[in-house]
Amino acid sequence: MHISRLVWRFLPLLAQREVGAVLLQIRSRRAFDLRKLRPAKSYKGDRVVVAGLFRTATGLGRAAELVARTIESAGTRVDRVDLTVALGIPVSSNSGDYLAPSECTDLEVTDLVIVMNPGHHNAVSVFDQEWLRERCVIGHWIWELEKVPSFWGGFLKSYDEIWSPTEYVRDSLFHSLGMRTLPKVVP
Repeated sequence: MHISRLVWRFLPLLAQREVGAVLLQIRSRRAFDLRKLRPAKSYKGDRVVVAGLFRTATGLGRAAELVARTIESAGTRVDRVDLTVALGIPVSSNSGDYLAPSECTDLEVTDLVIVMNPGHHNAVSVFDQEWLRERCVIGHWIWELEKVPSFWGGFLKSYDEIWSPTEYVRDSLFHSLGMRTLPKVVP
């Protein structure tokens, strides 16, 4: 384990939040461009990390759990990674045994599914770039309006695939962002 990850684990939660907020501001200034690092990958589903706001009382937090359960129901092993502290979002529940993004570097997984909309935070930026290179990175975007914010298009390069919870959201993403392929529908 890298020494910085070991030190991070022993920092008080408040210090982790403050340091994490500063690092997030630095990393989120521009979208992470996965396409510059390697050719696009496809979802394998051998072992998956689902990352989301598990420790919040939000719809996105509940959606992350539902996506994890859906993938598990297909027989895939799923590790849950909570992004709440890493993104500087207030924690509303400490229940559950979740990993932090910094703990993923030791996991041998094929895919990473991030259940967050790009308008909230650049969630990809909290993961180790070298670790991301070896995995299919999927954004599961949830937006229940006919047109998504146009700036989301700039975040497409951060992901190999985009998933949506419904056909309505899929069509909204496809038409609003001028995507080349239809997003996959995963409830």
